[in-house]
Amino acid sequence: EKKQNKKKKKKRNKKKKKSGGKESEKKEVKMKRNENEKWKRKEMETKR
Repeated sequence: EKKQNKKKKKKRNKKKKKSGGKESEKKEVKMKRNENEKWKRKEMETKR
């Protein structure tokens, strides 16, 4: 029963995200994070 409840909660969260306009903001934040990580990796490689 507990596992089923967790699945239901996850589905509800997904619906909330779609209705809100924050999803695009989250995508932008993810893109920025990925860019930062790539830049950090490049710096580490150059330092070596």
